[in-house]
Amino acid sequence: MRIIQRVLSSNELMALASGSGGALVEAVAIRGLTGDIDIVDGAIVISPDPVDSEVGGELLEWFGRAEDLPEFYESIVRYRPAQPKSFVMDRISWPVDNPWLSWMRFGDFDFLDGGRSAAISTWNGDVWIVDGIDADLDELAWQRVASGLSQPLGLKTRGEEILVVGRDQVTRLVDLDGDRETDRYEAFNVDTMNAPHFHEPVSGLQVDARGNLYYMKGARHAKVASHPQHGTTIRMSADGSTSEIIASGYRAPNGLWVDADGVVFCSDQEGHWTPANRINRIVPGGFYGNNWSGSRLDLEPRPDYDPPLCWIHPTVDRSPSAQVRVPMDTWGDLAGRLLGISYGTGEVYLILEDEIDGIHQGGIVPLPIKLPTGAMRGRFNPEDGDLYLCGLFGWSSNQTEPGGFYRVRRSETVLPMPLGVRAVRDGLVVYFNAPIATPDEDLVDAFSVEAVERGAVAAQALGDERDHGAAAERAGRRRARERTLAVERVERLEARAVAPLRARPREELPVDGELDFELARVAGEGGGRDA
Repeated sequence: MRIIQRVLSSNELMALASGSGGALVEAVAIRGLTGDIDIVDGAIVISPDPVDSEVGGELLEWFGRAEDLPEFYESIVRYRPAQPKSFVMDRISWPVDNPWLSWMRFGDFDFLDGGRSAAISTWNGDVWIVDGIDADLDELAWQRVASGLSQPLGLKTRGEEILVVGRDQVTRLVDLDGDRETDRYEAFNVDTMNAPHFHEPVSGLQVDARGNLYYMKGARHAKVASHPQHGTTIRMSADGSTSEIIASGYRAPNGLWVDADGVVFCSDQEGHWTPANRINRIVPGGFYGNNWSGSRLDLEPRPDYDPPLCWIHPTVDRSPSAQVRVPMDTWGDLAGRLLGISYGTGEVYLILEDEIDGIHQGGIVPLPIKLPTGAMRGRFNPEDGDLYLCGLFGWSSNQTEPGGFYRVRRSETVLPMPLGVRAVRDGLVVYFNAPIATPDEDLVDAFSVEAVERGAVAAQALGDERDHGAAAERAGRRRARERTLAVERVERLEARAVAPLRARPREELPVDGELDFELARVAGEGGGRDA
């Protein structure tokens, strides 16, 4: 303890707080232009060099311990000018202040009027319609058209018809007098089962090419199932007259995607019976691990389960939500690709799909798209071809703004990234969308690869993950095509082991971020074999 018997100046106090008692200094710098800069009588004086045209720069101010000044200098030296963005995000403003005090935390949405309007639901039970969706987004008009729904985290439009799914039922919103406000809440389908437990939301509402509707039903938190629909995927007929469970074994799914051919994708959250977050490619009758789901009601736990398309490393996504397929006529080299949406980070990532001998496996590549709120749902607008995202903050997430509605546009700036990955006998083959200019000698250690075998999950394990030390060697070399890279010498794990692989590229490669891949089967000259 230090006892000081006088009043300290502000600089002395800050120096004392720093723990060193050393001198404090103030520094300024200009970034983006050349010239002289000085501090005269407390004022910053800038004398830029003469130029023929208008230029701009950035003024940087720093205050701290003298011994830390080199860090400020290094930050200026290492500075890289901002690069053009591959994705541009627009905020679709919403009425935070409204007569009903409606909390604008958005759960799902879909388009109306060919994409010029959208219906959007809030977690607290309202449905709004927003008009004026155009290139400028400067004449938006919001109208609340429904209220009193039970946690409507799924919404789908069919033409101008609006269907909403909540914890209790699927509801059709019917306007009888043309003012767009709901006059009749029609029970479109009432097969949904609901227990008085807080943790069993219904989420997502999608349609296949035949008109069938799909949604997810969550399981109870840390409790055995009390009805058959806990932790299930439910398919409903186009007219709402019938519904059936097509897969089960989920803990806390949040949204889903259905391809035109009826293939369903969903996510699930780590926790009881679920060792990590996962993306599932659902097969009819599939069981995805949670023995406290409805299909295991009054039955002994199953020791096996259907593997996911890929596990998700918690540093990539702590809480995945829905997926969305990019239409074939938009977003260039991403056309037809599957995207994942993150509630936990507000981000969007590319899901790489691979299939060998009927075994589906996949990888994840983060994209530079991030919302300030937890992203819940995404849809592509048929009018402008852009991706629209809505979200909310209601439980654990890195992104804490209460809610939001956004548009993401793909710019002309090329984003170098992997577009495909293939597991082969001697490693992974990664397919890029841009030529690899890295010299061959620098590709020897181009990737650092980690492999972790996930063990079986005990009955009440929460996030159980066992690392068996299955390290992979580091290697990379260019294949015959200039956009293909081989990551070689990945050690083989135990037979039938599902091995999440994480490949980190060096800065010289034309790709940012990491590639997470779920290795379940590899391809060889004589066909596939288990990893």
